[in-house]
Amino acid sequence: MRFKFVEDGEVCPCGTSGKKFKKCCKRSSSPYSFDKVGTALFEQGRHAAATECYRHAISLNPGIPEIYHKLGIVYQAQGNFRAAAKFQRRAVKMRPEVASAHNNLGISLVALGEYQLAAESFQTALSLQPDHERASNHLGGVMVMQGRYQEALVLYRGILAQQPDNSEVCNRIGDLLGKLGQEEEARVYLRQSINLFLAGKVQWKQQETAMPVKMGYEVLLSAKKRLDAAGIPFFLSLGTLLGVIRDGDLLPFDKDLDIGTLWETGRPEVVAALTGDGVFACPRWSSESGSDSAWRLCFHHTTKQISLDVFFYKPDGDYFLAGLDHLPEPIVSRPQKFDIGTIDWQGEAWPVPADCERYLSDYYGSEWRVPDKYFDTVISSKCQVPSTRSARMVYGYTRLHGLLASRRLGKLASICEQVLALDPDDEFIVGLRDLALREEGSAAAGSE
Repeated sequence: MRFKFVEDGEVCPCGTSGKKFKKCCKRSSSPYSFDKVGTALFEQGRHAAATECYRHAISLNPGIPEIYHKLGIVYQAQGNFRAAAKFQRRAVKMRPEVASAHNNLGISLVALGEYQLAAESFQTALSLQPDHERASNHLGGVMVMQGRYQEALVLYRGILAQQPDNSEVCNRIGDLLGKLGQEEEARVYLRQSINLFLAGKVQWKQQETAMPVKMGYEVLLSAKKRLDAAGIPFFLSLGTLLGVIRDGDLLPFDKDLDIGTLWETGRPEVVAALTGDGVFACPRWSSESGSDSAWRLCFHHTTKQISLDVFFYKPDGDYFLAGLDHLPEPIVSRPQKFDIGTIDWQGEAWPVPADCERYLSDYYGSEWRVPDKYFDTVISSKCQVPSTRSARMVYGYTRLHGLLASRRLGKLASICEQVLALDPDDEFIVGLRDLALREEGSAAAGSE
């Protein structure tokens, strides 16, 4: 067989003989030889080569479930979740008693927007292995995505009872309490999560990556075509509009896309237009029972893994109200009412607020032309409704643990400053901001 991604003359990745691949494992008729080579290649980050070897192993013996499982994990690493789920389903069918196989299948199903099936996979993993920490965390994550907050809260409280030093779970409980409007208790847990993280052996997470601008445009154009075809009006909003108007492109440091529509636009129609062909998924829609009063619907592109938020703008006299669903009341801003105009961008006519500058000034202030990559609209909107101040503070708190764990110290300090603008007397936030600034200064000095 000719291998495209493994050279005949390279030292065989199996690492046992020191011979060239051509004279070592390539000669083998054993699927386990190619399984071993595929695993070594995967560990080296050579995903295409690992895929090739695992597939060849399966062609030699299609009855080894572990190889299907490993091939699924390689496809996950490549972002091909549809292929991953295909092979992971085979592995689960052949070896239904393996908890990790059900867990990894669940991860692929989440990425494909099949949330109920994903939840069932995680629950099966836990029925086979009740202490499977990753399956518990993933199940809780799916519950949150579906809006099943109380169920997720019970699950996470159970995990924390068994692992009282788990800062990540403590943070998730705080986040859920905030979503449920229990703001004081939420802050207790969120502060505790930071203290647990700092008191333990620090395990820095990989920093989250920004949205690739070109890919983001492709996702936005994909949404536009589907909404236009369904006759659903929309307009570019918030950070997406800011990038297009100020910089002529999407913001390179943004993590999702934002569009708006009018309050009377039917939520079921928006969901149907975007998810009908499986390109987009809307995790929470099924749990909202077709609710036509949601302030925001969150979608994600099932192959490019980029999120799209659709905000619904509700008339309020000479203003609009728009924001996030939250208990006991939504977190909303109040920009001035606007008509819809169009601009030409990337060879397409895009609907936008007719007075873009006024809209952007309402949200970002008069200095909206000055880039501030850490500005958080939920916390710091210049047209926020005053009664949502406490909820915005808790939302800011929910950002802190992840930023600290991923060592995004500049953004951590900025979010602390934005929270302090809402409550200047919060000594915990003052201390965390100062810590972030010291650590950032030390890191800069160490790199000189």
